[in-house]
Order: sequence, then structure tokens, then C-alpha cells
Amino acid sequence: MLMVLSAKKMVSFINGSFPKRGSSSTQLLLAWDRLNNMVISWIRRSVCKGIAATILDHGSASDVWTDIEYRFSVPPLIFHKNLSELSRGDYLMHKSVSLLHIKNPLFKRIAASRLARFAIDDRRRLKIVKIGGAQELLNMLVYAKDELTQKEALKALNAISKSDGALKALHNAGAISVIMSIPDTSVDAEIGTYKTELLKRFRDSGYDVSS
Repeated sequence: MLMVLSAKKMVSFINGSFPKRGSSSTQLLLAWDRLNNMVISWIRRSVCKGIAATILDHGSASDVWTDIEYRFSVPPLIFHKNLSELSRGDYLMHKSVSLLHIKNPLFKRIAASRLARFAIDDRRRLKIVKIGGAQELLNMLVYAKDELTQKEALKALNAISKSDGALKALHNAGAISVIMSIPDTSVDAEIGTYKTELLKRFRDSGYDVSS
């Protein structure tokens, strides 16, 4: 992408060196807007549809570029271990947990969906808890502003909770009160299903879910 912009002498639009300035010339302002929108269009066409849909609200090509750079410049997530020491599955779990830190709900839902698929045995479930995934999923659930995000968080928590150790960690993190605070909805029945399964699992393990 940089090569394309450089060839077209448009790099100044993404590095902030050619910002929009006030001008008495309407023609100059219109020309800036036209070129800025052209660069945004090029950037959007160079990324996947899911990412392109999340950058529609940016007004300048520089803001779009900065946003994308931030998303894909996540620091090493292996906590000072070499990547070679980790299996691909462990690396992807770390990467998924890192996505939960991004504010955009699309990335949170992608991460939660991945963690739900990873949580297929006790080792992986406890690993997700150990690297902070359970806590981040609870945070995701607390601050979710739409039912789709709530559902993905509950689905992942439901998968993780099938390990006794992970269930205990969720309880200690205050999961019961968080789960109970999510209202049932007639729009998406799966939300109620995941809530019921989670609370039943806590109840069957001797935890108080009456409050």
C-alpha cells in the first residue's frame, strides 16, 4: 500500500504532513477533500471487508492510517518467551486475548469466538484463564453495548467454565453477578441459553447464585 501511495505522491496524506488547512479558496478545499477521499478509498480496498467497515467514520486518510497502524502494531504477547517455545495454539490464544483489548466490538467478537473454539479441554481452558482471557471476557460482557457482543462473550465464558479450575477463577472474578446483570432478550435466545448454562454450572458446583 505504501508503494502505491508513494508512486502516486500521496504519502503526505497518511503521514500527517499535508493536513487540511483553512483557505479562502473553495476550489483548494474541494481539491483536498477529493484527494483525501481518494486515498481513504484506496486504503479501504486494500483491507478486508470487516476492517474496512470499521473505518468509515474517519474523516481524514491520516486518521485511517493511524488507526490501522495501531491495530496491527500489537507488542509481543509472549511475556518474554520466544515464539518457538510456544505451540501455534498457545500463540493464537495469546493473540486472541490481545484482541480483547481493542475497543472496537468487531475485534472483541472475533477474539471471543476464537477463544470459545480453543476451549476444548482443561489445559486450554486453564491456559486462557492464566493469560487473562477470562477476565477480559468478563470486561467485554460488562461494557458490551449490543446483544451480538454480549452473546459472543457469554459463549466463550460458557466454553471456558467447563473446567472446574476455570469456573473457580470466574467465580473469584465476580462472574456470577456480571452474568446475572445481563438482561434476557427475545431477539437472541442464545443469550438466555448461555446465561442459564453458566449459572447452572455454578450452582451445581456449590456456588451461591441466588443474589
